Amino acid sequence: MVRIVLTKFGAISENENRLILNIFHETFDRLQLHDRELIDVLLFERSSSLSAYLQQEHRKSGVVSDRFDDDFIAMHDAWRGIPRISVSMERLNQLPQQVFVGALRHEVGHAVLHGEVGYYLLPKPEAFDKLNMSKEYVANLLYLTSIAVKDYEVTRLLSSRGFEKDQRAYVDYLLTPSDEYATTWLLAKRDRSMKVLFVVSCLKQLCSAIALNKEPSKPLQVQDIYPFLPERLTTKMNRILYEVRKFQVGRTIENIERLAGLIKEELI
Repeated sequence: MVRIVLTKFGAISENENRLILNIFHETFDRLQLHDRELIDVLLFERSSSLSAYLQQEHRKSGVVSDRFDDDFIAMHDAWRGIPRISVSMERLNQLPQQVFVGALRHEVGHAVLHGEVGYYLLPKPEAFDKLNMSKEYVANLLYLTSIAVKDYEVTRLLSSRGFEKDQRAYVDYLLTPSDEYATTWLLAKRDRSMKVLFVVSCLKQLCSAIALNKEPSKPLQVQDIYPFLPERLTTKMNRILYEVRKFQVGRTIENIERLAGLIKEELI
């Protein structure tokens, strides 16, 4: 059995502790084929405390990319060499039960597939090697590309092991239309480089969605989810997603290289 070391920040009840540990243990047990022995789990009462903690950790780890996850529910990393899952109880407790469970299982999937520091200290893809962009911009582009690939792999893994129902609830929640996305697009589209980052950030949810698509004859259509985007752009995004469907779980670095190539070809 995986040993879970749980650390609490703030007022978190024993009932909450038990519920989360039970979900984590059940998920690890059903995923089976992994060699994880130790997992750090950090529970934060408030999202602001988690955000401050992660900013400090990013500085210590020398992370170059910006953070695009200020409003996340939970996240996984392995900067210290072992899998670590950080959870905002404030955000988690706002969710419907099925989404709550799906979000936690999703992070366990990352711990299984991407629980080593090599999945975070990523080599620059060849497609990004000669971009006429700043080091910081390329780091952001690589970060967003990598999380799209990782989320695709995790969703495919979990759905193949009997967790499709809660993963579908979680992905549907992430794809719920938001005025904030449309507003962000209005700002991003004024600058070509920011437009690319916005589109690649959308791939995170879209790649998870296609991992759940069981009907190749009825593929997900980007324009149905983001109707505010121009048709020419959604056509390119649909072409990218068509190729992502061919990615195999467990070939993360190769998949990141392939997605980077598609992004350069279609968007840059």
